[in-house]
This record gives sequence, structure tokens and C-alpha cells, in this order.
Amino acid sequence: MTVQPIHASDNDRHFDPRNGAAGTIPKADERSSRGATRVAGLGEEASSAFSAATLQFVSLRDIGVAPENVRAKEPADEGIARMADTIKAVGILVPLLVRAGAKKNDRPALALDGRRRLFALEALLAAGHITDDYQVPVLFAVDKARQVAAAIVANDERLPVHLADVIVAIGKLRQSKMTTAAIAAALGYEEVEIRRLGALANVHPDVLEGFRNEAITLSQVRLFARIPNLETQARIAQTAERGYLSDYQLRDAIDKDRVTTDDPRFALVGMDRYVAAGGRFESDLFGELPDCLQDPETLQGLWRARVERFIEAFKQQGLAVYTAAGEVFRAPEGYQTLPYVHHGDLDAATREHLKGATTRRRDLVNKLTAEDLLAADIDAVLFPILQAELEIASAPLGDRRLGAVIFSPSGRQGVTAAFFLAPAAPTEHVDGDDGDGEDSEDGQSAHRSDDYSPVKRLVEVPEANVDVEGRSNLLHETQTDVATRGLIRDLADNPGAALTAIVAHLFTTVGLGTQIYSGDTALCLRATGYSSLGSKPIDPLDGDVRARIAIRRDLYVASGLRPIPWVETLAFGERTALLAELVALTLDLREPRKDRIRHAARAEAAELADLCGYDIAQHWTPDETYLARHGKKQLHGLLVEMGVDDARAACLKKDELVTFVAGAAAQRQWAPASLAWPSAPIAEVPQDPEERAEEAGTAPEAERSAGSAA
Repeated sequence: MTVQPIHASDNDRHFDPRNGAAGTIPKADERSSRGATRVAGLGEEASSAFSAATLQFVSLRDIGVAPENVRAKEPADEGIARMADTIKAVGILVPLLVRAGAKKNDRPALALDGRRRLFALEALLAAGHITDDYQVPVLFAVDKARQVAAAIVANDERLPVHLADVIVAIGKLRQSKMTTAAIAAALGYEEVEIRRLGALANVHPDVLEGFRNEAITLSQVRLFARIPNLETQARIAQTAERGYLSDYQLRDAIDKDRVTTDDPRFALVGMDRYVAAGGRFESDLFGELPDCLQDPETLQGLWRARVERFIEAFKQQGLAVYTAAGEVFRAPEGYQTLPYVHHGDLDAATREHLKGATTRRRDLVNKLTAEDLLAADIDAVLFPILQAELEIASAPLGDRRLGAVIFSPSGRQGVTAAFFLAPAAPTEHVDGDDGDGEDSEDGQSAHRSDDYSPVKRLVEVPEANVDVEGRSNLLHETQTDVATRGLIRDLADNPGAALTAIVAHLFTTVGLGTQIYSGDTALCLRATGYSSLGSKPIDPLDGDVRARIAIRRDLYVASGLRPIPWVETLAFGERTALLAELVALTLDLREPRKDRIRHAARAEAAELADLCGYDIAQHWTPDETYLARHGKKQLHGLLVEMGVDDARAACLKKDELVTFVAGAAAQRQWAPASLAWPSAPIAEVPQDPEERAEEAGTAPEAERSAGSAA
């Protein structure tokens, strides 16, 4: 057979399969009309005819897979369908590396490299998109060395294209004003895939670099793409390079001030009402997050309109009514939280009434699961539930009465109610009482408490002086969390202080008569181990104490005894040490918000700190995880507080400054006064405009929706 080579310099080298009808690939004769030589067959002259690697076109029916192809026996993989779509759109862009067939039953050309491209062409042939005379671009390897190189080196040296590079390429195509439809047609992708990859192309370059380095996952890149601020993206990407990135950080940055269809108010409103009222929404491009509602005021107005009947009904019952967009945390101004109810203290009639109301509410809520919350007549189902909740709240109050209710949204129930006590009446006297506190005829004191917790009259609670100016809620929570762990560590080392603490607690709850929770132990003493922020223990602090408890737990299990006999077997020193460790782990002084200072708890913490010689710096100094939640101004304040005067600090970026402060603290075995009990403020330092601009957004507020008066 005679074969004419088509050299790389020929104009026809650039294979364009798009000249045929739409949706089809050109046949051989169409290409021949442009000057390309069609190969009818290959003979023994092939080896001598191609002394150089020149581009040829061979009919698909004349090409097979060479047995020395390193993947010759592997079946077609799942990606062949995608490759077939791409070839249909843009043709074969990379010629196959082939050799001439050596045996009678061999096909004229055998692929040393290009097995998957052949599979894709065969798929197109089976689908009727091409015929078996479709011209495939090939390069012949004419000697043994080149054949080995084609079979081994071509496979071994070819690096797969990283998805990050695909993302960048698509971004460049979009910048060149190429439409999404055109890019999708050229690459054989769905248009939605091009839009998604185009969105990923807009992330900060550091994000894609982290993706290439496997410090950031593809799902995290998609989360980055939803953060509009590139500086925020870059800052979070830098934490990924240090191995600290979590999906929680990204979602926190995305969800800030973002209202979605997961909002509990939406359960009672629905998309139809929202859109009819002019509400706008945006669907997630990647289909991973719920739709974002762009008009939260509209959502709140619609939800409040849905509960208007309940508002009016409860106002008529003498209650002050409030609504809240989110979870309710505390009583409205002038009202009090309901006291804990110990059922054993209630009379039989009250217990029976409370039991009936609780059962009725449970049955109504169970019935609600079969109802549509969006139905116009759902009020008839919800109102009896709210009435039952009112009965449950008011039944155990005796002479006290409810004064206020806050309606808040519920994803399961549509609306839920939180009730609060009316302010207590002034001190009253029974007729004939001269005010000296003698008992009345029914054996009860004639004086009435001005609060539901009698201990508050007897124990003075000093006002804690806490400087929260300039702190975010997240930083305040972190500081009180770490300070709690520090006090746990020191209290666990001081059985005497722990003994004092537990005796004082028992005296406060039992001796002074405050309400206590009913537990499963004979002592009726409730104990809850401290945990916070979903984070692991800090090893030198509460982690050390937990490790000790773990050892004791193993010894207990090995003994085969029950807790009381096992504790009795311990030597007195071991027993008191265990007491200190257990008491220490019940401490909880964390404050999630800077506007909710726990004055009484802080007073006790300061007293315990004095008893056990609290000094957190003996065990721990601020690490990078802790310091990362400070702003640059606060970090400079820590340097001032520890007496570090180093001009280099003023030139450092946030992450570098965090590392610098951590190193300085470790070198000096120092911890900030803000972690002391009582705490002290961070030293103030001036802040120039550049620092203020760089620091903007570094300490996100963990704010939640506040209630608004109805």
C-alpha cells in the first residue's frame, strides 16, 4: 500500500472536526477535500516510509490496541462517556501513538498510547455519530526504541491535568467574553457545569493553590466561592496551609447574616407566600446549600402575620406579648424566668393537672406531624398546643402568675411559646402579723420572697467589673472558656479547695433551701462534666485532669466493684485527690456573649482561684489557636502587657503576629490578665488607619437574633 505522509508543517495538520453538520463529526471524504491524505492501508513499506514522526490519518477500523500497551487488557472505565462527548465536540486533539501491525491478523495500526481515545471513538461509532472510516490522527513509532518510549514513557511521563488548572482555564475563557454555551459546546460539558467551574475560577488564587497542594478539598473550594470578600478568602486559605482549616470556619463566614429556607420562620410561611409578597431568593449554584432568602424583613413580616391571632388571644389573657426572630435566651425587661419545678413538692391536685396538660400537649404535637404547616387553617391545630404550653407553665406557680410570653419560630411546630413570671408583688403581711417573721396559722412564713430563688436574698452577689470593649462575642467566649480550663487544672491539684467548694455548694443548695434538681443518685446532687465549643480538651489544662480520670476509670473497671465500695477502698489521699479532680471538672464559667456576664459565677471563681493559688501560666501559655481569635490591636495589647517592645511586631501581618505573640508568651511563661479570676482588661494601644482596614472582619461576631416587642 502507498502512504503519503502529512508533515507537521502542512496547513492541514490542524484537525477540525466541526465542519460537518451540527451534532455530527465529519467523515473522511470531507477532510480529504481539504487536502488531508486518507490512508487506505499499511504495508511492509511503512517502516521505511516514516523515518520521522509525522501526522497521519488512519481509518478507525484499521486501528487496534497493541499488546505491549501497558493498559491493553484493562476494560473501559466510567470516564469514557465523558471523553466521547468531548471528542464529539472538539475531535481528537492529541494524536494516538501507534506502530504498524506485524502479523497477518494484526490491524494495520496498533495503538501504543491512546487506548481510552479508541474506546471513546468506538462508543461514538456504536451510537451512530461516526462511521468506521472516521479518520483518526496518529503518529507512527518506526523503530523499537520509539515504540518502547511510546508504550512506556508516554504513559509514565504524562501528568493528569489537575482540576484547578481546568478551573483557571475556564476562567480565562470567560474573561475572553466566550459565552457559557460556547465553552460547554467546545468542551462537551453541560452548561451548569461550566457555570459552576466558572464560579470556582473567581476564588482567590491562594485557594486554588491550596487545592493543588491538597490543603483544601474541592468541597471547600466550593464553600470559598460563596464568600464574596476575596480578602476573607485569602485569610482563611492561609490557615488551610497551616492545617487549621475546617468546614465550620467556612460555613461561619458564609452563613453570617444569611437567611435561608432552613430558617424556622419559613416553615410557617413557605415559598409561595414569600414570593407572592415580593420576596426574592437565590438558589445555590452547586445545589448543596438551601435557597438564600434575600428579603428577611419580608419573611419576618409574613411570619408575624401568621401568628397575629395568637398574639391577640394571649394579650386578651393579660400577658405582655413579644415576638423573636430566633431562639429566646432570657426574660424581657421587668420579667423573670420560670423557676425549676420539683414535682415532689407539688400537691396531688397540681400534679394531676400538670400531668393532664403535658399529655394533652404531647398528643396535639403528635397530631401536628400529619398536618401541613402552610395550610390556611393550621391555626386551629396550633392554638390548642400553645394553650397547653401556657397551662404547663402556670400550673406549678401557686400565688405567682405569668406576665409575659415570647413567640418564636419553630421548624417543627411553626411557633413556640416561652413564658415568664410577672414581677413579684411587694412584701405582704398576714392580718395581725407585726413583721417579725413569725409563722402564720398554716405554718408558712407570712413574708413572701421577692424572687423565686430564696438564696438570692441571703447571698450577696458582687457586680463583676469586666471590660468587654472592643471584644467580639467569639473572643469573649474563648477567653472565658480557656480561663475555665485553667481553673479546672489548679482546682484539681488542691483537694482542700475542692472540699470547701463542694461543701459550700451543698450548704447553698440544701442548707439555704434553694431548689435543686432531681438526680439518679441518693444525694440528689447534679454533676455535669465541662465541655465547650465542640473543641478538644487543652492538654496541659483540663486535658491533664481528664487523663487522670481515665486512669482511675480503668482501675475501677478492673476492680469489679460498684462505685461506693470502690471509692471506700481508696486511701484517704487518693480519695481526696479524686474528689478534687471530679469537682474541678464540674466547673463551667464560660460566657458565650459579652453582654451576659455571670456575676455570681465569677465571684465564686475568684474565691476558688484565691483558695487554690490559681496561675494558668504554670501549665499553659497562649497558643496560636487561642490568639487567632484576637484582632491585631488586641495582639499588640498583649505584647504591651507582657512588656515586649520589638519594632518588628508593627510590620507583621495578622498570622505572623499571632505566631510572634505565641512565641513571646512561651518564652516568658506568661498568660494574659484577661484569663485571671477576676479578669483584667487587655492593654490598649493606638491603632492607625492601615491596621484598622486590615483588621476589619477578623473577629466575627457570633450574634443571634434578638426579640422585638410586639
